[in-house]
Amino acid sequence: METIEMLKQKMDRESVKFVKKPVVIRAFQTEEELIIPTLEGDHKANIGDWIIEGIRNELYPCKPDIFEKTYELASKTREFHLHSKGKNWVHFRKNLDSICESFSVTFLHDGTCVMSGDYGTLVWRRNFNGDNMDIGFPSKETGIDYFAEKCTREDQLIKTWKKEKALEDIKEALKDESNKEKVQDCLDDVSSCCEDEGQAYELKMYEIVSDKFPDYEWAEHRCGECHKDYFIFQFEVLKSVSKQIVEALGIEVLECPI
Repeated sequence: METIEMLKQKMDRESVKFVKKPVVIRAFQTEEELIIPTLEGDHKANIGDWIIEGIRNELYPCKPDIFEKTYELASKTREFHLHSKGKNWVHFRKNLDSICESFSVTFLHDGTCVMSGDYGTLVWRRNFNGDNMDIGFPSKETGIDYFAEKCTREDQLIKTWKKEKALEDIKEALKDESNKEKVQDCLDDVSSCCEDEGQAYELKMYEIVSDKFPDYEWAEHRCGECHKDYFIFQFEVLKSVSKQIVEALGIEVLECPI
């Protein structure tokens, strides 16, 4: 059995340096005490603690001081610099001396816009306003739901289904239901029969809620539907460079920008 000292010496002799891949997480600060079921068992979250969603969709609490030292807003973490431009395209890099974490935004003559590069490909359409088009990308005021309406390619999956959101939406839809025990049975069935994420489980959820409460118009509630984390990330990246795109290409910001 190797001792800690022996392992440290081995680390000094044989180790190779790595850089941890950037991971985008979601979190909120709780206003009440909560018991969070985690992969290591139940953990108590106090008022002011951050509740983090991990890369496997697991939830866990984090103390405010540790959270502040460890995380910052994704839009602040990645500051992109304009590397080059053409008549209808711009290219950004996080580090001007490296091709890593770089992407381009291209504007086609038919109103199609394309983001391509290290953060995947995203295609959307500009809106027409009379004889003109809008600026074609998210600005600081753009809501993600409005932008998502422009991403209409069928092979471009920007939405998913999540069980936790579905349970919240079902609770909201049934908040005026008098039979609370029946509501809880419905929530328990959804929780036990569906995995954490995936649109395949959306159909199973609708089977359950429609069987329990057949008089509700469940299709209107869109229970559990939400944007994919990676689409949210792409949206925030585009917003962060919107001002640079306008300045680089000289695009006039119209009366109704997106």
